[in-house]
Amino acid sequence: MPRLDLSACGLSGTLEWGDGILAALLELIVDDNAIDALPDTLPARAPRLKRLSLERNRVTSIPAAVLESPTLDRLDLKGNPGLTKAAFLQLPGVEAFLDRRQKTRSKDIAGGALGDLGVCGLD
Repeated sequence: MPRLDLSACGLSGTLEWGDGILAALLELIVDDNAIDALPDTLPARAPRLKRLSLERNRVTSIPAAVLESPTLDRLDLKGNPGLTKAAFLQLPGVEAFLDRRQKTRSKDIAGGALGDLGVCGLD
């Protein structure tokens, strides 16, 4: 299962799943819910995850373990009232994420695709 979209499904609290469920996942989209936290264990449970979309939730922070995940290069955070661009840029692990994302986006642009170079929808 490369893509899982659980947008507007009434999810709330911490985004949690059992072991093995997310192992093959490349994209997880959970927009328009009431998620307020991510577990530090997300990268271990979803080791291939490239895109995580949390638009219009209640997220106020992203764990360093998630930001430092070697495969994650797209994070959509638009519409989380408790998370500003300034706060996001101060999070531990954000530099590693932005460097990895920039390398991926530079390849996309060189290949002719237009990439979003904003900060995860927070600007």
